[in-house]
Amino acid sequence: MDQATIPMSSAELSVMHVIWAQGEIRSRELIDILQQSQTWSESTIKTLLGRLVKKNILNTIRNGKQLIYTPTVTEHEITDQYTQDMFDQFCDHHKGAAITKLVETVPLSQNDIKNMMKVLMKRLPDAPEEVECHCLPQQCEHN
Repeated sequence: MDQATIPMSSAELSVMHVIWAQGEIRSRELIDILQQSQTWSESTIKTLLGRLVKKNILNTIRNGKQLIYTPTVTEHEITDQYTQDMFDQFCDHHKGAAITKLVETVPLSQNDIKNMMKVLMKRLPDAPEEVECHCLPQQCEHN
């Protein structure tokens, strides 16, 4: 999943959301869909697609004059990688509070909450009383 570690701009992510939803899509259809929700020109969309192909996040197949785009990574893989990358930047002492805030504020289904509760209950017996801080000396208030 090396492709998932390559950062994408918010515009590139917008393009990818359409492609992930479709599975595979012809360039003309993709341009039409994106122009319904964005003020982007056709050349802007083609530039974004070119960047995604160059980053190996998209594959292309030529079908006559049309290109068909397919993702090389799933939305789930990208979500996991972005989440892990973000949390890797936090002090270990702040990660729990950040997750708690997310649970309080993001839309969650009952099934999401039940799954989280299962994971938390499974981890509870082995969890330390307090998480060790792995920051460099003088990098945070915990060491």
